[in-house]
Amino acid sequence: MSIAADCSHLDGALDCLARLPVEQLRCYVVDAEQRRLVTVPPDRVSAELGSSSGEVWIDMQAQDPREIQEFLEQLALHPLILEDCLDPFWSSRFSSYDTSLYFEFPVYAADSVDDYLSVICIPRMLITIRATPIPAVDRMLESLDAQTRLNDGTKAAVLYALLDGIGEGLIQAARDGRQAIRDLSRVLDSEPDAVDMEQIISVQRELQDITMIAEDQLYCLRGLISVDSNALAISGQCDYLRDALRSYETALRVVHRYESRAAEMRQQYQFFLQEKTESRIRVLTILSSICMPLTLIAGIYGMNFARMPETQWQWGYPATLGAMFAIAAGLLVFFYRRGWLN
Repeated sequence: MSIAADCSHLDGALDCLARLPVEQLRCYVVDAEQRRLVTVPPDRVSAELGSSSGEVWIDMQAQDPREIQEFLEQLALHPLILEDCLDPFWSSRFSSYDTSLYFEFPVYAADSVDDYLSVICIPRMLITIRATPIPAVDRMLESLDAQTRLNDGTKAAVLYALLDGIGEGLIQAARDGRQAIRDLSRVLDSEPDAVDMEQIISVQRELQDITMIAEDQLYCLRGLISVDSNALAISGQCDYLRDALRSYETALRVVHRYESRAAEMRQQYQFFLQEKTESRIRVLTILSSICMPLTLIAGIYGMNFARMPETQWQWGYPATLGAMFAIAAGLLVFFYRRGWLN
């Protein structure tokens, strides 16, 4: 079945879509009146576009790269966008042309910083591609199933809901990082022996990952707010996007502040370790200072000379031990009064 004339160029792409494995493929029609998403089978997307003026969201996950390439090549994308889409090395990107828009939106994950949501917009269609599951997307779909409505009945509202859900995950990670820094700071101030350098480095690394992802997400949000493309009518979502932008900027300032605090904690812990090492060296130095005269006495009387009068004296042995004990005790008292044993 051929779709309406204004979308006839999508016939080939939708034929490819119908052949993709359905396990990791979800298709939705945006119900403009109810402001909801309606699930449709992949082979019904063509009919939905032909029978109404609604917009479609296609969510693809863990598909074969060759099948994705075949599908994208049928969308009549701008050549530079198609080249970026097929680039296996993901990074934050934003490209906008008259009838197509594309960007890579980074997603925070505790065990990885290489997760991205690929977003492609063309007239009447929103396409998202993800190599791995993104919990924020699944949560967004669950909330819509639970009677939550979109801001309006457009694919731009769907896009905002997606980005807002992903952003909440990052902001929550920033809060968790802040709490981790506060907890470590309290322990470091009260009981530094209970802190391990690896804990500080781990939190510091996590905050750096959050900063990197937040900066890339801000880049994409700023691009969306200022975009001028027939592929996406974003004007109705600009106020929401600006609110999200302010939340991101606030979270980023907080993370920067706690990154500085983490660096201070690392330096503070290094000072503590240095002081601890110096304390141990001081104790060893004191012990060496006490033992040096005792070793000298033992060395003198250990020499095998024929004439050593003290060795023939009746009280020579106890007198030598007593002198050694007195020297050791005197040195201990001396170091104690000088505060070296504190």
